[in-house]
Amino acid sequence: ETFVAASEKLPIAHFRRSLELVADGKARVLCLAPNDAHALRDGTWQLAGEVLTIEVKCFGPQPEALKYSVERASAGELTLRPLR
Repeated sequence: ETFVAASEKLPIAHFRRSLELVADGKARVLCLAPNDAHALRDGTWQLAGEVLTIEVKCFGPQPEALKYSVERASAGELTLRPLR
């Protein structure tokens, strides 16, 4: 998954996950519900080596941990590989 700056012009598409990672460990994640609804949810993030973990309560009763391997990071682009 590649994330680009919000100012980047992208073609129309179905759901695209959106992440906002703030230096203090707070995160905002655009979540997708089973019925295709979307909502921006608050969460937290931490980086341990090359593993990015985002904890967010999307639509279920418990927070979920989204885990990614950071493949590439620059000022305008973040490429992550989901860890299952």
